[in-house]
Amino acid sequence: MPKVNYTKAKGLFQESSTLEGMRIFGETQAITTDATNIGGAKAITAIMAIVTVHAGGGSVQLPEGAVGDVRVVVNTDGANACNVFPQSSEEVDNGGPGTAFSLAASKNAIFVYGSAARGWEVILSA
Repeated sequence: MPKVNYTKAKGLFQESSTLEGMRIFGETQAITTDATNIGGAKAITAIMAIVTVHAGGGSVQLPEGAVGDVRVVVNTDGANACNVFPQSSEEVDNGGPGTAFSLAASKNAIFVYGSAARGWEVILSA
């Protein structure tokens, strides 16, 4: 069975017989945020975003979606939720244009862009 590893430099990858292995997720972005609204939300620019929020919460924003786009958001804070905003004209889980999805403390989510009609869909960690 293949072994999957994670490093900050490589992201999540599968070890193989080659030195490089197979990358599952690309570059990782570390984000620290205290913004509570879409205007101050930090842009997610990588496939995987490791987010640290301040005591009052924090916000990040997904890029403009294209069918098949995937973003992974990891909320490392054990006590505070992180707002994950779409672009102002897009939706997350049919929540309404520009409306944040609240990612609970210590949770991870995979955001998949299905279509312009559906927007970003969410797969949550347990």
